[in-house]
Amino acid sequence: MRNRLLVTALLAFSGWSGAALPNPCKLLSAAEVQGLYGRKVDAGQLETGDAMSKCEFGHASGGLMVMVGPRSMLQGKSLKSLVETSDLPGLIHAVPKLGDEAYAGANSALAVEGQPKTLTSAASVFVRKGPYVLMVISLVNGKGPSEAALIKLTQRAVTRLR
Repeated sequence: MRNRLLVTALLAFSGWSGAALPNPCKLLSAAEVQGLYGRKVDAGQLETGDAMSKCEFGHASGGLMVMVGPRSMLQGKSLKSLVETSDLPGLIHAVPKLGDEAYAGANSALAVEGQPKTLTSAASVFVRKGPYVLMVISLVNGKGPSEAALIKLTQRAVTRLR
């Protein structure tokens, strides 16, 4: 499940050319992400490309991915249309007052890849604000943070998105 979510997230941002994008590792600090999980996280690892910028904050059982892409990736469509065509679970409701447009959701699933069964938790927030699209995804083997906690953390990132 984790790999499917990561592939979907990356595909969502592929194929669009973006100008200089904000550094997603400067939108949240490791200490803020650590507060989400209640455990130590690695310093954010930045990856940049033509279509997006991505920062990963990892820990032993998962982590947080923060991605920023240009609004042009929506090709004139709404953020809702991108969310509806992705296979990220639970992204079905709007989040008011988070940006120009925002959606969030969370899901847990039992994965059987041998014994024992593993609970995988995912929570995601998509935000369109001004010229940018921001995506924040938490993936954890085990119980992950609540959707509400991820939205609150995403609010901090949105205030720094310039």
